[in-house]
Amino acid sequence: MKFQASICERWMKINHIKTDFFSQQTIFPETVAVETSLTECTTMARTKRCNDVQMNLTDDCWLAGAGSQPSPLM
Repeated sequence: MKFQASICERWMKINHIKTDFFSQQTIFPETVAVETSLTECTTMARTKRCNDVQMNLTDDCWLAGAGSQPSPLM
């Protein structure tokens, strides 16, 4: 039995900046998963848009934005 389903993942990128004793700054990038409700996921799948950004099909994965990368779980 086959059925069509969507797995929705949204990510937020955060940069933590640390300043040491010598005033050198180090940037630590972090990617955090953002919760997506069933309604948001259904809307994204139906309209192929995420937060007003058009999604494009790449390697059997829909990505929003030009510099987006698929998640490691896909």
